[in-house]
Amino acid sequence: MSEPVRVGEWLNLLVALAFFGGMFWLFWKSRRRKRKAEPVPDGPADEPYRVFTSEFDLELPGREADQRLISTSPDYARGWLKLGKDQWRREVELADELLDQQRQVFEAALGKFATVQDAAVTLLVDQSGSMRGEPMRWAAVACRLAAEALAERGCDVEILGFSTAGWQGGSAYEKWKGSGRPKRPGRICALAHLIYKPFAQRSLEREDWEAMLNPNVLRENVDGEALRWAAGRLKQAAASRRYLVIVSDGAPVDDATLMHNGLGYLTKDLKRVIAELEGDTSLSLSAIGILHPVSEYYRTSVGVDDVTQLPAATAKWLGKITEQ
Repeated sequence: MSEPVRVGEWLNLLVALAFFGGMFWLFWKSRRRKRKAEPVPDGPADEPYRVFTSEFDLELPGREADQRLISTSPDYARGWLKLGKDQWRREVELADELLDQQRQVFEAALGKFATVQDAAVTLLVDQSGSMRGEPMRWAAVACRLAAEALAERGCDVEILGFSTAGWQGGSAYEKWKGSGRPKRPGRICALAHLIYKPFAQRSLEREDWEAMLNPNVLRENVDGEALRWAAGRLKQAAASRRYLVIVSDGAPVDDATLMHNGLGYLTKDLKRVIAELEGDTSLSLSAIGILHPVSEYYRTSVGVDDVTQLPAATAKWLGKITEQ
């Protein structure tokens, strides 16, 4: 008769079984998560663009964004507004230095820029997460210098920004989940449309300049709706010549929306909006691409392969489009 198995050996056996069982469960769970993370297929080409809810969308002065994002987005409670005041202050300091350095460069590139009579220009800036750091800093400097130069030459100028009010869809996505996760819901993120310098304001004020450089604003980007919004504001300007210039570093992206509508959903809408605006005789649409070939979307565009080229490229571009 064999010797009875001792209690310690049984315990070791149970621990081993528990360990391997736990590893198998984690592997199975990760496989399920990966399967769930796959986006749904794109819909038909003529699929209409939909918005699940606009309840949490923000349209407000940029200087108010910091506090409003805390109150309307779940990011703060989740610890995702982690970039503190020190980093924001450092971004402002770096941008101030850059602004002083680039004034002469901008004016030299602008050349003999004629007075722009009876004209209005909207500068619309992509404030997605990929713009963090140098791209946003250089874009802010280029837009400020452009606004100052145009205003000095008699042109009305507006500076706008667009992002989302929260990562991963923010409160809009939470509402969609709480509504039973209906299929193909349309846009399920909360938008943030920010006004840094309205037409009625003489110049970009200090508080607005600093707000434009807030790294916590940079989230995701829904370009199509941002263009519609900016164009609507521009059409109200009392000018016979209207120019809408978007400064962007990539295609529209909101992970929550793309995951549940197809990866091409936002791009299809962007192309529809561009086609509408390019056929609109009341304004002229163009784009400045930062490290991104915007020419695949916009009929009239210019791109820079190095962010340090942005102020000079913007100056030359303004001279070119306002001659038309």
